[in-house]
Amino acid sequence: MTVRALEARALVGGRTWNAELGDGSALELGGEWVGPGQREIMRLPATLNVPFAR
Repeated sequence: MTVRALEARALVGGRTWNAELGDGSALELGGEWVGPGQREIMRLPATLNVPFAR
C-alpha cells in the first residue's frame, strides 16, 4: 500500500496553528476541535481505543 500525505500549508498537520497569548503561552487554533454534527470523527477514537475528551 502507498500512502501520500498532502499538506495545505508549510506546517506539519496542515491545519495546526498556534496563536501566542499576551503572557507568552500558546493557544492551539488548529483542527483538534470537532462539533456535534461530526458524528463519524467523534466515533473514531473509540474504534482506535484512544481516549477522547468531550
